[in-house]
Amino acid sequence: MIARSNNKRVISVFVLAMLNVSIMASLRNLPLVAELGYKMIFFFAVVAFAFLIPCALVSAELATGWSKSGGIYVWVREALGDRWGFFSIWM
Repeated sequence: MIARSNNKRVISVFVLAMLNVSIMASLRNLPLVAELGYKMIFFFAVVAFAFLIPCALVSAELATGWSKSGGIYVWVREALGDRWGFFSIWM
């Protein structure tokens, strides 16, 4: 039987968007972001549609296929073994 959690924590769309922006616009990239200005919005959108959205869809599909918690570690461990499962969480 699957144990149900009573945690009702929710990440809002705004918080999720800001997390993604903070990942892409790190301190190292701030001079480039300042130089390009509004053009960076286009580049962030390209990155979101080309990489982040497909990754989210794959993760959602894999999450519905396994009842265990553990995410990427569990998926890779069951497919390739313990060594590669451990390696996948450090990539």
